[in-house]
Amino acid sequence: MERATAVIEQWIGRNPVKPCVVTAMAAAAAAMAVTYYQPQAGPDAPHGTYWINTTGPVVSRYESEVVAFHEAVPGHHTQLALAAVSSV
Repeated sequence: MERATAVIEQWIGRNPVKPCVVTAMAAAAAAMAVTYYQPQAGPDAPHGTYWINTTGPVVSRYESEVVAFHEAVPGHHTQLALAAVSSV
């Protein structure tokens, strides 16, 4: 995600104001998902969260990057964060 965030302005022309943080998910959630994205909870929330399963099945670095790019940066986080700024 750091690599994607560093070049996001070259791809899209601007960068979301709110960052996306990566957080290890709780064991209960880890039993059901490999990863998921949680948008920022309203315009005053500090960030969106990309939750990763650190206890589940091991996935390749390639798979991890593809899903992170899809869910977080430049994916859903970027899409929703820029849409939130545009609608204010």
